[in-house]
Amino acid sequence: MTTPEAGPGSAASDPERTAAAQKVTVIGAVTNLVLALVKTVFGVFANSQALIADGLHSLSDLLTDALVLVAVRMGAREPDADHPYGHGRFETLATVVLGLILIGAGLGIAVNAATRLAAGEIALPTWPALVAAAFSIGANEWLFRIQVRIGRKYQASSVVANAWHHRTDALSSVAALVGIAGSMMGLVVLDTVAAVAVASMVIWAGGKLGWDAIKELVDTSLEREEVERLHRQMLRIEGVKAVHGLKTRRMGPEALVDVHVQVPGTVSVSEGHQIAERVRKHLIRSHPDVSEVLVHVDPENDEHGIPLLPNREEIMAEVFRCTEALEHDLAIRDYTVHYLGGRITLELAVEVDASHTLGEAYRIAERLREEIRAQTQAHDVQVHLHVPHGESGETAPSGA
Repeated sequence: MTTPEAGPGSAASDPERTAAAQKVTVIGAVTNLVLALVKTVFGVFANSQALIADGLHSLSDLLTDALVLVAVRMGAREPDADHPYGHGRFETLATVVLGLILIGAGLGIAVNAATRLAAGEIALPTWPALVAAAFSIGANEWLFRIQVRIGRKYQASSVVANAWHHRTDALSSVAALVGIAGSMMGLVVLDTVAAVAVASMVIWAGGKLGWDAIKELVDTSLEREEVERLHRQMLRIEGVKAVHGLKTRRMGPEALVDVHVQVPGTVSVSEGHQIAERVRKHLIRSHPDVSEVLVHVDPENDEHGIPLLPNREEIMAEVFRCTEALEHDLAIRDYTVHYLGGRITLELAVEVDASHTLGEAYRIAERLREEIRAQTQAHDVQVHLHVPHGESGETAPSGA
């Protein structure tokens, strides 16, 4: 039995989340455009390689802002027939691309700085470069704070990734500021060294973002602590005897959970479903990022597989042949087939003709039980007697 259920609202398709993510990303894009122009122009006229590199870095940010906007819009789409789990992975894919862009930009900056240093093409920066670098530090730190707040609030991974991108921009501008100041004070090569330092930070940031997103694309599990907490919570739910086969993965801002819960072997199908539903609702309520839980209900531990036994129709066809062979006026009114421990257990509601005394009916039920055990694969048989217009509800013992 399984109960595939989704949470009451997908984080990726939340209109408020989408609007907030788009707004903060547009603000970032406009700011990056201004920064790119200011740093590149000031870097050229103020003779600062580090500032030019930082300006090119901001230009790359414009492309990443565009990627985030597209990803957020794609991720906000409702699940459909082709994407039953939603479109959250578009955000993840955008984060991978963003990481690759950062690595490429960093390598380009580093190669350019190293080439200029080797060729002796070193010019002395002037004070306007210091002003531009300081302005960039303040603007990027402001962008980082607003974007990381919105990204964490709405669990938008690409927005959080872009926020950390702005934090690396601020740090790279700090490096540029130090390099410019050092060069102006006589350490001429410090501006070029700062350009290489900026490149290293950009490469590191791109590698980290890209690797984290790739782990999500290949269905890496949630953090071990989070998985263990899910396991403990399910064991505390009434009716759950054991938990196994717990699998988790990320889908953009959301988490998906698959789990097998073991319930008492003789509960009804409807009760087993109720237990599964309690598990599902509890996980979604206690974990805001969990959007869907697929609960498999097991009557016993099936981690190592279970033997395939005759199905309901096959076993009951043999039972009915046994009743015919007894040549008594009896009928099976209801029955339940249990498959537990690699064995079949039958519960039969048998009606015996009213002409029989209760003692005779008991003996008929006992003969039926023995016949079924001898002629079928049933290991255990419980017979519940009903005698019309007489005593009823007696049960013939099942025996060993």
